[in-house]
Amino acid sequence: MESNTSTPSSPQSLSGLLIPCGERRQFILLFTLLTGLSLFIGVDFANSPYNLLRGKITGAGFEEGLIWGAMVGTAQWFVLRKYRVSRAWIIVTALGCAISMFLATLLTFRLGMVDSEGNVFVALWLGFAPQWFVLSRYVKRSWIWIWISLLPAVLAATLWTILIPTSPLTEDFSLYGIKLLIVKISQSLIFGVITATGLCLFRRRNLDYQSVSN
Repeated sequence: MESNTSTPSSPQSLSGLLIPCGERRQFILLFTLLTGLSLFIGVDFANSPYNLLRGKITGAGFEEGLIWGAMVGTAQWFVLRKYRVSRAWIIVTALGCAISMFLATLLTFRLGMVDSEGNVFVALWLGFAPQWFVLSRYVKRSWIWIWISLLPAVLAATLWTILIPTSPLTEDFSLYGIKLLIVKISQSLIFGVITATGLCLFRRRNLDYQSVSN
């Protein structure tokens, strides 16, 4: 439950940074952990038979992206709410991931492109880049977030290209499963670390920022 009680401004909070220097280590650790877990669990759940909404609306990845995007957005906002970031973060993330999954599925199946790494790239980058719209209310040069989101998407797609074969039948099934698990965990942590670090680089528009007490 979010509290409206504000703590007195400190020299760190008045420095203009979105994330005060003294809180960066804890922020990066918590943001990385929650982003990684929600991305790893959310994507697997959204694409599993347990997801009753899977394919019910568009049949082209929109529902899956909406679910795992909402899970990731909620997990990230749980950390960001302390810094007065709006709940719109959740909505933008969910819709961004839903649209990106739709586009990735369209490119892969509807247009005859079977480029798996391209699918990963589109889904991850376009899913998180729209968070820029929310950040623009709070920080200077918020457009940089689009490129910050690009870096982990490229790394995640590259990792997929290197370790995951086009067909799992080309190698031992157990080895394929291990590689797939490693890639998914690595992709989740890559996104968590880079985006958390990126958020620490932003400076606030309003220097009268006050942290929200937990």
